[in-house]
Amino acid sequence: EEGGSIELTTSLEQGWIKATVRDDGHGISAEHAARVFHPYFTTKETGTGLGLFVCRHIMEQSLGGRIELVESSPVGTMFAVFVTCENVRGHANVLPEAVATTQGAAT
Repeated sequence: EEGGSIELTTSLEQGWIKATVRDDGHGISAEHAARVFHPYFTTKETGTGLGLFVCRHIMEQSLGGRIELVESSPVGTMFAVFVTCENVRGHANVLPEAVATTQGAAT
């Protein structure tokens, strides 16, 4: 909905960088939650249904990570994105600040 909020958090967990994205929207129904990563699935009138499908593909195939729907309820939804510290270092041109933070945390 218009005027909602999004909360982003990051953490370092056993060699993985974890980023969570939480909103305060109306949530995703259990029926839809099972399909949110399927290509061409959308509940929007103008959506293509490729956003989360493409994001998951990039995370798994290019970065060796993963993205998952953690929870959803009528008061919001949370997704988590995981990428290994080693793979982030290999893509320094994409995420230079994350690499610097990760390198500093690892020492």
